[in-house]
Amino acid sequence: MKRFRKMILFFIVLLILAGAGLYACAPHAPATPKQVKDSTDLESYLNQLVRSGNPPGLSVIAVKDGRIVYNNAFGYADQPHNIKATPDKVYHWWSMTKIPTAIAIMQLQEQGKVDLDDPVEKYLPWFDVIYPSENSPVITIRSLLQHTSGLPDTIPAMIGWVHYDDTMRNQTEIVKKYLPEFNTLRFEPGSKAVYSNLNYMVLGAVIESVSGKTYETFIAQHILQPLGMSHTGFVYLPAMAEHEAAGTLPVIHFYTPLLPTLLDPSVLVRERLGKLLWLNRVYIDATPSTGLI
Repeated sequence: MKRFRKMILFFIVLLILAGAGLYACAPHAPATPKQVKDSTDLESYLNQLVRSGNPPGLSVIAVKDGRIVYNNAFGYADQPHNIKATPDKVYHWWSMTKIPTAIAIMQLQEQGKVDLDDPVEKYLPWFDVIYPSENSPVITIRSLLQHTSGLPDTIPAMIGWVHYDDTMRNQTEIVKKYLPEFNTLRFEPGSKAVYSNLNYMVLGAVIESVSGKTYETFIAQHILQPLGMSHTGFVYLPAMAEHEAAGTLPVIHFYTPLLPTLLDPSVLVRERLGKLLWLNRVYIDATPSTGLI
């Protein structure tokens, strides 16, 4: 019995040491300062941030009263190719895409085409989910916006929803395809807020249903073009490609062991440099939650 306990203790110690080793090898961003006194103070922190490799490069702009008051870049847009970050570099927005998706819904609400308190089924009759009880409140447009729907998140499965060509995917069909895998609600709608990419994927389908346009076309015509955002889109246009920043993933990361099960790392990963994997150009299938560049 004592020998068995010693073996268990030995394996626990090994796991702790292995975990500590992996943690030490992973890139760690410095702690965010509570405040910065001036631009020099800010730049000191941002230089520390990019040196950590998490992220390896970034561009920063500050606008006040409609005027650019600060515009700078730090680190590398593509370190293996010795390309430094500059203010005009083009990056994947990923989850920040949810901002224009929400704006589009509010535009449709202002036009009287969407009511935030309507059930989702009014706009998507095929939207079928499993509620916690017979008396559960229905999921509304508002609960999707606020992440209070109870829909589960699509991570980590979403990591595998990628493609490498410039062809857009039909966003309504994507939701129809994946919803059955994630249609059991985790909690009563409206009872709390828990982040879920699926909320905004469904909102993208609502935008398509109400507007009669593809999600990407609606965002381009009603948000990007009126704002003059010619270097922002869902695929790399030639003018964007000239300023492309390469994607990265830490070698030691929660997602890294999942790559072989979800997609082909030999296609995704371009090369390794230190603690980072530098990636080939990749697109996400589900654009309303995470597709803008």
